[in-house]
Amino acid sequence: MIINLNALLRSYIGNSITAVPCTVDLDDLLTSNDLDELNIDIDTLLAYRREVAVIWSFEDVISVRPDLNEDQAWGVLQECQRVHNVNIGFDWTFIETVAERLFPQPAAVLTHHEEG
Repeated sequence: MIINLNALLRSYIGNSITAVPCTVDLDDLLTSNDLDELNIDIDTLLAYRREVAVIWSFEDVISVRPDLNEDQAWGVLQECQRVHNVNIGFDWTFIETVAERLFPQPAAVLTHHEEG
């Protein structure tokens, strides 16, 4: 997603910015205009563009593959995004499949889970 920072700043500051070549301390600019802690509501941005998004996190990956660490789970999620096919979908099975391809479980672990 691309955020138009110019439009965003103008919506907060207004059009009182003059096009004059100068040096501005970005921290001062943002702090003096109460933009130092800019919270962007992703749902509002998406709604403005008439878009939706479903968010998956590394924690979702870990819930199906607790043997993975956070970095490995993040890698699985990134690979899921890279190979995602809208005709197939993005679901728990897809996450498990990608995780297994990247980080195969030992046969003993697979057998134990299948029996349970």
